[in-house]
Amino acid sequence: MEHLYFVRSRTAIADDNYYESKTDVWMFGDKQGFDYFLTCLSLAKTANRAVQLTGSHPNEIGVLPPISSPRRSGFRALRAAFTLPTSMPAVVLPPRTGLGSKPRLKLCERLVYKRRKPAMELIIYGNRAAYTRLATIVRSLSQGPGVPLRDHRHLDDVFDTWVVKRSVALNIRAPLSRWSRANLGEYRSALYAANPHRLPNDLSHLEPRPYELPDADSPYLRL
Repeated sequence: MEHLYFVRSRTAIADDNYYESKTDVWMFGDKQGFDYFLTCLSLAKTANRAVQLTGSHPNEIGVLPPISSPRRSGFRALRAAFTLPTSMPAVVLPPRTGLGSKPRLKLCERLVYKRRKPAMELIIYGNRAAYTRLATIVRSLSQGPGVPLRDHRHLDDVFDTWVVKRSVALNIRAPLSRWSRANLGEYRSALYAANPHRLPNDLSHLEPRPYELPDADSPYLRL
C-alpha cells in the first residue's frame, strides 16, 4: 500500500526585525507514496487539468495517474491510505507558461468540503521548472542515504527565492521504507492523534459548497 500524507501545522518566524505565524504543511510517506507524488508532478507538467493527489474526493474532477502497483486492488488501497483524517487533500495545477526558465512555485491552502465537512486543501502551482526542482528535492530525500523522517527539506517564501510570496511552508520529511505506526516514532501523534491545527478557528460562519477545482487565474495564485 502506498502512503502519502500532508499534515497541517503552524510555524513562526521570529527575528529581531520580523515576526510571522503561518501554515506549515508536513509531508509524510513511504517510498511508494513518494514515487506516486513524483508521478503526479510528472503528469502535471503536461496536463490540461488539475491532478488531485487524493482519490478520495466524492466529486473527483482531476486526473489520477495509474498506480504502479501490479495488484488489481492497488487503486483501492491507495484511496484507503490517503483518507487518513489528519491528512489534507492536495492538488497540482497544470503549469503556468510564459514565465521563462527560472522556477516559480506557489504553495497555498484553501477551504473545501468533503461530504459537507470542512477540510483545508493544499494547492501546488508553478511553472514546469518549479515542478522539476520540486521533483528533484523529493527524489533526493527518497533515494538518498539520509535518515527517514529526521532528514527533511523545508520550503518557504522567506529563504527559498523560487517560492512565491504568500505561500504556506512545506516540510518534506524523508520517507519510510516500510510504513507502520511504530516506525513513525515521535511523529506518530502527528498522523494518528487529533490535530488541533487541522482547520483554522474562524470557519463557523461559512456554509458548505460543492467542490470545484482551483482557479489558476485567481490573484491569490499569482506567480
